[in-house]
Amino acid sequence: MEASYHVNLVRLDALRQNLPALIDEGIVRDYNSIVHALQVASHDENMVHFRIPQSELKPRVVSVVRGTARRPGRVNYSRDNYCDSDFFERQVIALWNYIQKTDPEKNKDAEPTSGAHPNEWHPEIEKVSRELFHDSHYREAVLNSYIRVIEAVKQKSGIRDEGDGLMGRAFGCELGRLPKVQFNPCQTQADIDEQKGIMFLFKGVVGMRNFKAHTVRLFDDEQRAREYLSLSSLLMRLLDLATVNP
Repeated sequence: MEASYHVNLVRLDALRQNLPALIDEGIVRDYNSIVHALQVASHDENMVHFRIPQSELKPRVVSVVRGTARRPGRVNYSRDNYCDSDFFERQVIALWNYIQKTDPEKNKDAEPTSGAHPNEWHPEIEKVSRELFHDSHYREAVLNSYIRVIEAVKQKSGIRDEGDGLMGRAFGCELGRLPKVQFNPCQTQADIDEQKGIMFLFKGVVGMRNFKAHTVRLFDDEQRAREYLSLSSLLMRLLDLATVNP
Protein backbone atom coordinates (compact mmCIF):
# COMPACT_ATOMS: atom_id res chain seq x y z
CA MET A 1 0.00 0.00 0.00
CA GLU A 2 2.82 2.40 0.87
CA ALA A 3 4.44 1.91 -2.54
CA SER A 4 1.11 2.48 -4.30
CA TYR A 5 0.54 5.69 -2.34
CA HIS A 6 3.91 7.19 -3.24
CA VAL A 7 3.68 6.16 -6.90
CA ASN A 8 0.30 7.82 -7.30
CA LEU A 9 1.51 10.89 -5.43
CA VAL A 10 4.26 11.20 -8.05
CA ARG A 11 1.68 10.73 -10.82
CA LEU A 12 -0.49 13.46 -9.29
CA ASP A 13 2.47 15.83 -9.05
CA ALA A 14 3.39 15.18 -12.69
CA LEU A 15 -0.20 15.91 -13.76
CA ARG A 16 -0.32 19.04 -11.58
CA GLN A 17 2.78 20.44 -13.26
CA ASN A 18 1.74 19.47 -16.81
CA LEU A 19 -1.99 20.11 -17.07
CA PRO A 20 -3.28 19.51 -20.64
CA ALA A 21 -5.17 22.26 -22.44
CA LEU A 22 -8.10 19.94 -23.21
CA ILE A 23 -9.37 17.58 -20.54
CA ASP A 24 -10.93 14.61 -22.32
CA GLU A 25 -12.50 11.52 -20.79
CA GLY A 26 -9.21 9.60 -20.82
CA ILE A 27 -7.46 12.25 -18.74
CA VAL A 28 -10.37 12.39 -16.30
CA ARG A 29 -10.31 8.59 -16.03
CA ASP A 30 -6.57 8.62 -15.31
CA TYR A 31 -6.97 11.37 -12.70
CA ASN A 32 -9.86 9.58 -10.97
CA SER A 33 -7.78 6.39 -10.86
CA ILE A 34 -5.04 8.37 -9.06
CA VAL A 35 -7.59 9.73 -6.56
CA HIS A 36 -8.99 6.24 -5.97
CA ALA A 37 -5.54 4.71 -5.44
CA LEU A 38 -4.55 7.46 -2.99
CA GLN A 39 -7.85 7.06 -1.14
CA VAL A 40 -7.47 3.28 -0.82
CA ALA A 41 -3.81 3.48 0.22
CA SER A 42 -4.40 6.22 2.81
CA HIS A 43 -7.83 5.05 4.03
CA ASP A 44 -8.93 8.69 3.74
CA GLU A 45 -12.55 8.81 2.63
CA ASN A 46 -12.38 12.59 2.24
CA MET A 47 -10.43 12.17 -0.99
CA VAL A 48 -13.61 11.13 -2.78
CA HIS A 49 -14.56 14.83 -2.84
CA PHE A 50 -11.69 15.54 -5.25
CA ARG A 51 -12.90 13.16 -7.97
CA ILE A 52 -14.32 14.50 -11.23
CA PRO A 53 -18.00 13.42 -11.39
CA GLN A 54 -19.45 12.15 -14.64
CA SER A 55 -21.83 15.10 -14.67
CA GLU A 56 -18.88 17.43 -15.35
CA LEU A 57 -18.15 15.73 -18.70
CA LYS A 58 -19.96 17.38 -21.61
CA PRO A 59 -19.47 17.92 -25.35
CA ARG A 60 -17.56 21.10 -26.16
CA VAL A 61 -18.32 23.69 -28.81
CA VAL A 62 -16.18 23.07 -31.90
CA SER A 63 -17.66 25.63 -34.29
CA VAL A 64 -20.39 28.24 -34.61
CA VAL A 65 -22.21 28.90 -37.87
CA ARG A 66 -23.69 32.36 -38.11
CA GLY A 67 -27.28 32.65 -39.16
CA THR A 68 -28.45 34.46 -42.29
CA ALA A 69 -31.74 35.87 -43.43
CA ARG A 70 -32.55 32.50 -45.01
CA ARG A 71 -30.88 30.10 -42.62
CA PRO A 72 -30.74 30.05 -38.81
CA GLY A 73 -27.36 29.82 -37.10
CA ARG A 74 -26.22 26.72 -35.29
CA VAL A 75 -23.63 25.53 -32.82
CA ASN A 76 -21.65 22.34 -33.52
CA TYR A 77 -20.55 20.19 -30.60
CA SER A 78 -17.88 17.51 -30.30
CA ARG A 79 -18.83 13.85 -30.25
CA ASP A 80 -16.57 13.26 -27.24
CA ASN A 81 -17.09 14.65 -23.76
CA TYR A 82 -14.70 17.04 -22.02
CA CYS A 83 -14.30 18.51 -18.54
CA ASP A 84 -13.99 22.25 -18.01
CA SER A 85 -10.24 22.86 -17.71
CA ASP A 86 -10.59 25.44 -14.92
CA PHE A 87 -12.71 23.07 -12.81
CA PHE A 88 -10.26 20.22 -13.45
CA GLU A 89 -7.29 22.37 -12.44
CA ARG A 90 -9.05 23.45 -9.23
CA GLN A 91 -9.70 19.83 -8.27
CA VAL A 92 -6.12 18.75 -8.94
CA ILE A 93 -4.62 21.66 -6.99
CA ALA A 94 -7.11 21.24 -4.14
CA LEU A 95 -6.20 17.54 -3.81
CA TRP A 96 -2.49 18.33 -3.89
CA ASN A 97 -2.84 21.01 -1.19
CA TYR A 98 -5.01 18.69 0.92
CA ILE A 99 -2.35 15.97 0.80
CA GLN A 100 0.43 18.42 1.71
CA LYS A 101 -1.49 19.41 4.86
CA THR A 102 -2.71 15.99 5.95
CA ASP A 103 0.00 13.50 4.91
CA PRO A 104 1.32 12.10 8.22
CA GLU A 105 4.40 10.56 6.57
CA LYS A 106 5.36 13.90 5.07
CA ASN A 107 5.03 15.67 8.41
CA LYS A 108 6.77 12.93 10.35
CA ASP A 109 9.70 12.34 8.04
CA ALA A 110 10.34 15.84 6.72
CA GLU A 111 14.08 16.50 6.50
CA PRO A 112 15.95 19.79 6.11
CA THR A 113 16.94 20.61 2.53
CA SER A 114 20.65 20.68 3.35
CA GLY A 115 22.97 18.23 5.06
CA ALA A 116 23.33 14.49 4.70
CA HIS A 117 20.85 11.95 6.02
CA PRO A 118 22.21 8.38 6.24
CA ASN A 119 18.91 6.75 5.29
CA GLU A 120 17.58 9.33 2.85
CA TRP A 121 17.64 7.11 -0.25
CA HIS A 122 17.61 3.44 -1.20
CA PRO A 123 20.92 1.76 -0.21
CA GLU A 124 21.94 1.27 -3.85
CA ILE A 125 21.37 4.96 -4.60
CA GLU A 126 23.29 5.91 -1.46
CA LYS A 127 26.15 3.72 -2.67
CA VAL A 128 26.50 5.21 -6.16
CA SER A 129 25.44 8.82 -5.53
CA ARG A 130 25.84 9.94 -1.91
CA GLU A 131 29.52 10.94 -2.06
CA LEU A 132 29.07 12.76 -5.39
CA PHE A 133 26.04 14.60 -4.02
CA HIS A 134 27.89 15.55 -0.84
CA ASP A 135 30.73 16.98 -2.97
CA SER A 136 28.22 19.01 -5.03
CA HIS A 137 28.74 16.93 -8.19
CA TYR A 138 24.99 16.91 -8.78
CA ARG A 139 24.95 15.97 -12.46
CA GLU A 140 27.17 12.94 -11.89
CA ALA A 141 25.22 11.90 -8.78
CA VAL A 142 21.91 11.96 -10.65
CA LEU A 143 23.32 10.26 -13.75
CA ASN A 144 24.79 7.45 -11.62
CA SER A 145 21.42 6.92 -9.93
CA TYR A 146 19.63 6.60 -13.28
CA ILE A 147 22.22 4.12 -14.56
CA ARG A 148 21.80 2.07 -11.37
CA VAL A 149 18.00 2.00 -11.77
CA ILE A 150 18.32 0.76 -15.37
CA GLU A 151 20.81 -1.93 -14.28
CA ALA A 152 18.40 -3.00 -11.54
CA VAL A 153 15.56 -3.42 -14.08
CA LYS A 154 17.80 -5.69 -16.17
CA GLN A 155 18.76 -7.71 -13.09
CA LYS A 156 15.18 -8.03 -11.86
CA SER A 157 13.63 -8.90 -15.22
CA GLY A 158 16.46 -10.87 -16.83
CA ILE A 159 15.88 -8.80 -19.99
CA ARG A 160 18.99 -7.39 -21.64
CA ASP A 161 17.33 -4.83 -23.91
CA GLU A 162 18.14 -1.14 -23.64
CA GLY A 163 16.16 2.06 -23.21
CA ASP A 164 12.42 2.21 -23.91
CA GLY A 165 12.42 -1.34 -25.21
CA LEU A 166 13.71 -2.65 -21.88
CA MET A 167 11.02 -0.83 -19.89
CA GLY A 168 8.25 -1.85 -22.28
CA ARG A 169 9.19 -5.53 -22.15
CA ALA A 170 9.72 -5.51 -18.38
CA PHE A 171 6.57 -3.64 -17.29
CA GLY A 172 4.12 -3.53 -20.22
CA CYS A 173 0.80 -5.32 -19.75
CA GLU A 174 -2.87 -5.42 -20.70
CA LEU A 175 -5.92 -7.00 -19.10
CA GLY A 176 -5.37 -10.76 -19.33
CA ARG A 177 -1.62 -10.42 -20.01
CA LEU A 178 0.63 -10.14 -17.00
CA PRO A 179 3.89 -8.16 -17.20
CA LYS A 180 7.30 -9.67 -16.60
CA VAL A 181 7.76 -7.43 -13.54
CA GLN A 182 4.49 -6.84 -11.70
CA PHE A 183 3.75 -4.08 -9.15
CA ASN A 184 0.12 -4.93 -8.33
CA PRO A 185 -2.44 -7.68 -9.09
CA CYS A 186 -3.06 -6.34 -12.65
CA GLN A 187 -6.63 -7.64 -12.46
CA THR A 188 -8.61 -4.42 -13.05
CA GLN A 189 -8.27 -1.46 -15.39
CA ALA A 190 -7.18 0.65 -12.39
CA ASP A 191 -4.41 -1.89 -11.70
CA ILE A 192 -3.32 -1.76 -15.34
CA ASP A 193 -3.33 2.05 -15.30
CA GLU A 194 -1.09 2.08 -12.22
CA GLN A 195 1.26 -0.53 -13.74
CA LYS A 196 1.57 1.58 -16.89
CA GLY A 197 2.06 4.73 -14.84
CA ILE A 198 5.03 3.13 -13.08
CA MET A 199 6.37 1.95 -16.44
CA PHE A 200 6.33 5.53 -17.74
CA LEU A 201 8.24 6.68 -14.66
CA PHE A 202 10.96 4.18 -15.54
CA LYS A 203 10.87 5.30 -19.18
CA GLY A 204 11.28 8.87 -17.96
CA VAL A 205 14.48 7.87 -16.18
CA VAL A 206 15.79 6.45 -19.47
CA GLY A 207 15.09 9.74 -21.24
CA MET A 208 16.70 11.81 -18.49
CA ARG A 209 19.70 9.43 -18.37
CA ASN A 210 20.22 9.92 -22.10
CA PHE A 211 20.02 13.70 -21.79
CA LYS A 212 22.42 13.96 -18.86
CA ALA A 213 24.86 11.51 -20.45
CA HIS A 214 25.14 13.67 -23.57
CA THR A 215 25.37 17.15 -22.10
CA VAL A 216 27.85 18.92 -19.84
CA ARG A 217 25.48 21.74 -18.96
CA LEU A 218 26.14 23.15 -15.48
CA PHE A 219 23.79 21.64 -12.92
CA ASP A 220 24.14 23.34 -9.54
CA ASP A 221 20.63 23.03 -8.09
CA GLU A 222 20.99 20.99 -4.88
CA GLN A 223 17.27 20.67 -4.18
CA ARG A 224 16.47 19.53 -7.70
CA ALA A 225 19.27 16.97 -7.56
CA ARG A 226 17.92 15.70 -4.22
CA GLU A 227 14.47 15.25 -5.76
CA TYR A 228 15.86 13.43 -8.82
CA LEU A 229 17.70 11.07 -6.46
CA SER A 230 14.50 10.56 -4.48
CA LEU A 231 12.78 9.49 -7.71
CA SER A 232 15.55 6.96 -8.39
CA SER A 233 15.25 5.75 -4.81
CA LEU A 234 11.48 5.30 -5.16
CA LEU A 235 11.90 3.25 -8.32
CA MET A 236 14.50 1.03 -6.63
CA ARG A 237 12.13 0.42 -3.70
CA LEU A 238 9.29 -0.42 -6.10
CA LEU A 239 11.54 -2.97 -7.79
CA ASP A 240 12.36 -4.50 -4.41
CA LEU A 241 8.64 -5.05 -3.80
CA ALA A 242 7.75 -6.22 -7.32
CA THR A 243 6.91 -9.77 -8.39
CA VAL A 244 8.72 -11.40 -11.34
CA ASN A 245 6.66 -13.67 -13.59
CA PRO A 246 8.12 -16.56 -15.62
